[in-house]
Amino acid sequence: MPREKIKVALVGFGSGGAIYHAPLLASLESFSLTAIVTSKAERKAQAISQYPQCEVFDNLDALLEASPRLGLSLAVISTVNSAHAENAIRCLQAGLHVVVDKPFALSRRQADSVIDIAKSNELVVLPYHNRRYDSDFLTVKKLLREDREKLGKIKSITSRIERYREKPKPGGWRETTKQQEGGGTLYDLGSHLIDQAIALFGAPLAVRASIKQIRGLGTDDDVSLTLVYEELEYHIRASMVCPTPGSRFEIRGDAVYIKEKGCPQEDMLRAGMDPNHAHYGLEKPEDWGYIRSETAAGRTSQPYAPAAAGNWQNYYRQLAAHLDSPKDAPPPVPVEDALIGLSIIEEALQNGQK
Repeated sequence: MPREKIKVALVGFGSGGAIYHAPLLASLESFSLTAIVTSKAERKAQAISQYPQCEVFDNLDALLEASPRLGLSLAVISTVNSAHAENAIRCLQAGLHVVVDKPFALSRRQADSVIDIAKSNELVVLPYHNRRYDSDFLTVKKLLREDREKLGKIKSITSRIERYREKPKPGGWRETTKQQEGGGTLYDLGSHLIDQAIALFGAPLAVRASIKQIRGLGTDDDVSLTLVYEELEYHIRASMVCPTPGSRFEIRGDAVYIKEKGCPQEDMLRAGMDPNHAHYGLEKPEDWGYIRSETAAGRTSQPYAPAAAGNWQNYYRQLAAHLDSPKDAPPPVPVEDALIGLSIIEEALQNGQK
């Protein structure tokens, strides 16, 4: 007997909801994208056009009032960062499981409140860290866990997302909203890179940070972190003001792994590719990373093939399995990892502001 579909409400239909959530949810058999919340007329028209099966609501109050009639069981929060925790709490109190886009909350204390309410209502609340399912990260994970001997003793890892915009893009609220309200590069790009480090190595022993405001927009736009672990240092670079972006990953050991380009999924979704397309998430061979080593015969470079195609659908596939059988199927991202990430962000903000 087929499992009943999980009826989902998507709360927020900006770039996050429209690009990073709705196409994935609509493409999977386990889910039924049933409702969308957006207050802006142009986004409402887009939602109705792209997802005619959905009811579209102006606000969360209207959605939660209609939730029993619609049979909703899951809410995905993709609103402005400052509203993540509040909206998650309201949905949990209405009896819905919740997925919260990054950052999960603006502080560890705020996140603890969300988690406590989920536990008291016997509901699931999880952070949405889709970049654990990037092709570049999956390849690094395979290299470190299965082929580590190819690199020898690892001394450092550098992970970057660096961009250059002299001025923020139109509607780019993340680049102009104050840190206290969840704006800036640390909460945005930094959250992804910090979570990937946590997925590989857990909580660091120490955090060093440099957080700068280069463009004078009232929030940070250039971030450098070093997460100190027992055997290596994990360097993070997230910037909106880097005119010469560096490679996506560098792993330095006795040999060096270099991955220049990142995962292609975002570009594919922006171009309208169906996540079920056979080529979705696949890197071109010329974009693969490579291992460079020095030998007596000279320098050699060998391509290192991706472990798998990037696939953000797998976050939601794993979520569906977890909701169906929490004891047997682990969550796609443990909520405890969100607490570690927020602790790192808080330490970075305390020690690294410039």
